Amino acid sequence: MTHSEYISACQRTELKDMPARLLNQSTGEVGTLQQCVWHEAPEAMLVKVDDEITTWWPENVRDISEEI
Repeated sequence: MTHSEYISACQRTELKDMPARLLNQSTGEVGTLQQCVWHEAPEAMLVKVDDEITTWWPENVRDISEEI
């Protein structure tokens, strides 16, 4: 995920109440973005997978919101 994709997903989730659907390309898991950490220098994303909250890193993630 590029920095601009990260910002877009974070803004949709946090400002428009339209949580981004994300694919973790390392694990194949699909989750819903809950919160971003550090908008200026992306470090991590809190993602809900099933009923659990986990941390994913932007370099391992693809936004699939438009694909579903």
